[in-house]
Amino acid sequence: GSITKMFTAPAVLQLVEAGAIHSLDDPIVPYVDPFLQANGVKSLEEHFDSFIQNVTVHHLLHMQSGISDYDGEAYARDQFANKSKDFSPIEILENYVSPHSSYAPGTK
Repeated sequence: GSITKMFTAPAVLQLVEAGAIHSLDDPIVPYVDPFLQANGVKSLEEHFDSFIQNVTVHHLLHMQSGISDYDGEAYARDQFANKSKDFSPIEILENYVSPHSSYAPGTK
């Protein structure tokens, strides 16, 4: 949600400062795919298409990745039907994030 943005950006900048993320201009795939693979789910490129290779950490922080919002009708319906359930990032990615880009990364 919107409240997490104020925590996420400083945390990512701390990871850059610590060297865990080399640059905000790094593509996200090398950082996210190991987590997905360790949890036995599709890689980002398997979920999306090749556009994901161009998405950087900077694009995510500035909401310019082209990845569609997940909080549409299906997610809202399932949230209300399961009020006590916490949806994991993997569940959200697999079930609610469209595999199609809304626009090319960094263009909006």
